[in-house]
Amino acid sequence: MNYPRPIRKKTKKSRLVTLILLFVFVGLAVFSGKVGEVSKNILNSVALPFWEAKVSTADRSSYLGALFRSRISQADEIKRLKEELLLAQLNLKGLEFIAEENRNLKTLLNREDLQDTVSASVLARPPQIPYDTFIIDIGKRHGLAGGEKVFFENVLIGVVEEVFNKNSKVRILSSSGVETGAFIERVNLPVVAVGRGGGNFEINLPQESEVEIGDFLVVPGSPQKLLGQIEEIEQTQAGAFKRVLLRFPINLSEIRWVAVEMLADN
Repeated sequence: MNYPRPIRKKTKKSRLVTLILLFVFVGLAVFSGKVGEVSKNILNSVALPFWEAKVSTADRSSYLGALFRSRISQADEIKRLKEELLLAQLNLKGLEFIAEENRNLKTLLNREDLQDTVSASVLARPPQIPYDTFIIDIGKRHGLAGGEKVFFENVLIGVVEEVFNKNSKVRILSSSGVETGAFIERVNLPVVAVGRGGGNFEINLPQESEVEIGDFLVVPGSPQKLLGQIEEIEQTQAGAFKRVLLRFPINLSEIRWVAVEMLADN
């Protein structure tokens, strides 16, 4: 009596199941690989613009930062150069002042007609002090006593009024009400010039006096010194006199050095 062999059927079924599982596994592996690749491509496409934007923003920020730092550095350099230029200009101006003072001092010292004088620096002038006055840097310790005449070049400008130990006050001859004897050089006409303030004078002359604008007023002495120059002549038909206006032939505000004539007993 013969019986079927169940073991062989079972073996065939096992092989079939194994093949099916292997096919499914391979299919899933292939399919999952494609899905993963597609997913990666999609993610890469989505993320790429953000990555590029991030890199661009970082580059732009770096460029702007460098540009900002460069401009700050340039501004600091310009500021430093301006400060150095200003300092150089101030130093140059100081040297110009020194050179001008040296020229003025040499002129005063070399003048033959001012050999009996002492040079002095003007320390103060209007508006620092009352008008028509100077403060000079010499006083009693230098031999001044008061009453000395003060010159600039060949122009008589004032008289020492008050003397202190190290400095003195000079009264300018154009001070209001101050009278100075002089004469008009061209016609040799003696006059009395009266100060009107601010470097100005006036004189009253007979209508027939032959004076002209531009004539010089000089003070007696050896040699003679200038006092003023006629700028205006006011004539009236009714009056017997005419008013003549004069002023210093120099600018008092620009004077830095003067010569003080020492008195004989100093």
